[in-house]
Amino acid sequence: MKIKNLEKVIAFENNTIEEALKKLNKNSMQILFVLNKKKKFLGTITDGDIRRSLIKKFKITNKLKGVINKNSIYAKEKISFEEAKLIMENNSIRYLPLLDNSNILKSFYSLEKQEVSKKNIFFIMAGGYGKRLLPFTKKVPKPMLKIGNKPILEHIINGAKKNGFENIMISVHYLSKKIIKYFKDGKKFELHIKYIIENKPSGTAGSLRFVKKKTLLPIIVCNGDIIADLNYDDLLNFHIKKKSDLTMVVRNLVHKNPYGVVNLNKNRVASLDEKKDLVMNINAGIYILNPKVLRYLNNQKIDMPDFINFLIKRKKKIYSFPLKDNWIDIGTKENLNVSKKLLI
Repeated sequence: MKIKNLEKVIAFENNTIEEALKKLNKNSMQILFVLNKKKKFLGTITDGDIRRSLIKKFKITNKLKGVINKNSIYAKEKISFEEAKLIMENNSIRYLPLLDNSNILKSFYSLEKQEVSKKNIFFIMAGGYGKRLLPFTKKVPKPMLKIGNKPILEHIINGAKKNGFENIMISVHYLSKKIIKYFKDGKKFELHIKYIIENKPSGTAGSLRFVKKKTLLPIIVCNGDIIADLNYDDLLNFHIKKKSDLTMVVRNLVHKNPYGVVNLNKNRVASLDEKKDLVMNINAGIYILNPKVLRYLNNQKIDMPDFINFLIKRKKKIYSFPLKDNWIDIGTKENLNVSKKLLI
């Protein structure tokens, strides 16, 4: 597909890293084409390029000149899509800038499909106290702690938007006004944002009772401290294909074991596994629920693990969906520090 609207995807070499970040935040492609004053193509910048520059002690006030990937692949504007597609596939790239004979950027080809807007509610649980992150959360709610130049919650919302969701619902309690003041109705993010304001905590599943009569579509639910690279189309298709009542995203966790594991049969050594790692499936904090299961929620406080166990006892269909891509649970100080090194 050829795209001629360049306003959202161009930057200039004299722009700052901060200015580029702001543009990338509004750009679901996560790439910018960089031009000089004469609008000639110089190269590209991705969020990964900026992340690496900041690791090298660049400042966000630095110009883009030292960050540009000048080895970016491009083509002449008259190239056909079939030829462009071959170039992109052979070089594992999604976008190909098209230049005229003076190296002026005219348009670009994209392998990305136009994202279909999804009407499903994307529900974010953001009402917790964040006690494990004290003192950082004494005056700032955990979802508003900044990773790079934006709050955790904004990373989550941008991820939802990138996947085509436009109806965001956020449950808030602790320091809720700070969240509402920042995101408001979602207009500046080109989204619709509504809030469930809890006077007292109702648990990570309890707040979902307010969604009972608002939709007939599957509801995506995400913890307010989870950032993940997840293809929600695949997740939704899996949920629908399985006719699942609730689908839980599961992350594979490998715990490194530095010791040999002794397998015993009573007191007799049956075998010895040298430094065998412990592999576990953990709850990634992302779910899809069919609205019908919400009828089991009442005014009592209940967390998601308890609700899932409740549904299992009632023979509801509960499936797991494997998450193999990047995933960060920013629930502890250690993970908060790690996430700051990985995300911008």
